Amino acid sequence: MKQEYETRGYKVFENGPVYYTQDMDRTIEWFETVLGWYGTVDARNAKGKAIFAGIAPIPNEITEKEKLTYIGLSLFLGEPSQGVAAYIVVDNARQVYEYIMRSGWREVSKVVEQPWGGLEFTVKTIDGSILRITSY
Repeated sequence: MKQEYETRGYKVFENGPVYYTQDMDRTIEWFETVLGWYGTVDARNAKGKAIFAGIAPIPNEITEKEKLTYIGLSLFLGEPSQGVAAYIVVDNARQVYEYIMRSGWREVSKVVEQPWGGLEFTVKTIDGSILRITSY
């Protein structure tokens, strides 16, 4: 069941726009479970395999109603990046870290303070891609 985005305890300000995966349904489920985001498959091929989807920290209904800028990721069918797939700027990196830990996902680095004062950590996704999460 999707959680209300207000209860996550963090907000996303910006992120990278493209994420490649071979199994969008599984990847969407991972984002929903581990990060509390919302996913929608927009296109499937003739065999029913998802080929394009969107994943966002705010439900589409709210983005459209409030005329907010889309800050989600576009999911495309393809080979997942084995490096950094997205750089996500949030208001509170420690809160995101705690949210992920409560989900049970453990492919997460420690939160570190950068020389420039920001906090950062990385998350290895179900596809093996890396999400770099930072707050200023």
